[in-house]
Amino acid sequence: HALPLLTLLIVNEFGFFVTAIGAGVGINIMLNRGMRPSMLLLTLGCAVLAAGFLYLGIRLWPGMS
Repeated sequence: HALPLLTLLIVNEFGFFVTAIGAGVGINIMLNRGMRPSMLLLTLGCAVLAAGFLYLGIRLWPGMS
């Protein structure tokens, strides 16, 4: 890796929190205002990215790979 491990973990954690919050806000909006295809697609995209960041964070952790 070109960046130090702690930097990679911090950036990954930030990405996870941002996308998880985006998925949560999307679900909240869909529950209150109704489901639109564009909002569903954005919410699913955020959820998939959050899961990817979670998986990457676990893989980056020392001793877990």
